[in-house]
Amino acid sequence: MAPQRSRSRWAHLLDRYLVQNPDTAWQTLDGEAVVVTPADSKLHTLNETATFLWELAERGEYTVAELVERLRAEFEVGPIVARRDACRLAEELVAKGLAVLRDAPGRPPAPWDE
Repeated sequence: MAPQRSRSRWAHLLDRYLVQNPDTAWQTLDGEAVVVTPADSKLHTLNETATFLWELAERGEYTVAELVERLRAEFEVGPIVARRDACRLAEELVAKGLAVLRDAPGRPPAPWDE
């Protein structure tokens, strides 16, 4: 008997809240976000769809699943593509230290607030 696969490679992300790292500097220029990695000051340019999701993640108000739905509505893309794109972006942002995934909504406290 073959092992059962989870319903999605990204199922573990969908109920988490994506929120920008409070130490990250960024600005939107000509519809694309330019983001600076806090640890090494490396610049990252996000395309239009990634910028859309990045801006929604500013306050950590949306789960990844909610970001998928907003992406679908804004760009009229199917559910599989939207889920793949939003989850890949979330993983990439977290891996680079630009964002975090939280179990509850809201921004993590800044180091100077602790």
